[in-house]
Amino acid sequence: MKKRYGKSISREGSLIGFQAWNLGETIELKNWLEWGFERHYFVNKNGVINLFVELQQGEDYYDIVEKKLNEKDFFITLCRDFLYHVNKGKEIFKEKISFKEVIELYDLIAKCFPATSIFDLISNYPEITLDENVIKKIINIRKETGEFLYELENRLMESVPEIFPEIKNFEDVILIQEFANKKFPLVEELEKRKQHYILFSHFLETDKSFEELSKEHEFEIIEDKTDDKITGMVVVEGNVTGRVKLIFKQEDVAKVNYGDILVAPMTTPDHIIAMDKAGAFITDEGGITCHAAIIAREFGKPCIVGTGNATKILKDNDLVFVDGRNGVVKKIE
Repeated sequence: MKKRYGKSISREGSLIGFQAWNLGETIELKNWLEWGFERHYFVNKNGVINLFVELQQGEDYYDIVEKKLNEKDFFITLCRDFLYHVNKGKEIFKEKISFKEVIELYDLIAKCFPATSIFDLISNYPEITLDENVIKKIINIRKETGEFLYELENRLMESVPEIFPEIKNFEDVILIQEFANKKFPLVEELEKRKQHYILFSHFLETDKSFEELSKEHEFEIIEDKTDDKITGMVVVEGNVTGRVKLIFKQEDVAKVNYGDILVAPMTTPDHIIAMDKAGAFITDEGGITCHAAIIAREFGKPCIVGTGNATKILKDNDLVFVDGRNGVVKKIE
């Protein structure tokens, strides 16, 4: 029976950052669960990267984490380890980062991923734990560290062209091993990566499509949710009507006006200016402790997360009614 891969997330990011993510969920996770994902596929299309996860492994992950959360001190130890590595990152975080420190930061980010991955799972499926203190702890940790971790990866990527000026404007498509070995591809190859690449295991594919790769690796690609109804998890209640503005890349932030409905796969600290203007937030991904949820509580704005399909159904300037009590978004004809 063929393995089945479905899209998990969609966002901007650096190739080095996604390598750290991949390392965190396939290798580092084993240190906590004695289990890790076998293989992820990170598919870049013009600067927006979609992560595809094997669906059965996703279900296994839920079951394993659910059992682990019942073990004494597992969650407390996980949080302590996460904060330890965050603090190690703060020691390195400075104006000038050396070649060696870039490698150290990459390793630290990878070591943070088991905790952030488990935090995300609990956020998306809060019923996985009966302990309300677990949710509160995650919210507090994310308030304290979420923006810093984002800045940490950004600082890492800023340091790459500072150390190797010849790859300026291509730092987001450099592999960590290319940086470590001080050997980089030709500009033509880097230009190609800007448009398309598929990262899986220790390999990078730039010529084949994801569909071609699925046939070669003998797995099935499961299409996204196609239901025309937009429903999700209510984080902050409230009803509001406004025009949709879709945010896929950092450059999209500028198009959000006061009262618009911000719709995104997920939000990041780079979206704060737009979130301050928006009348409500709608995301495809995330749960009760995600970035959008935390900012919605702070700003007191209606927020529905985890719709799975909002960015696929809605278009810029669609007029919508956000029912922030029932978790429904409706187009107004």
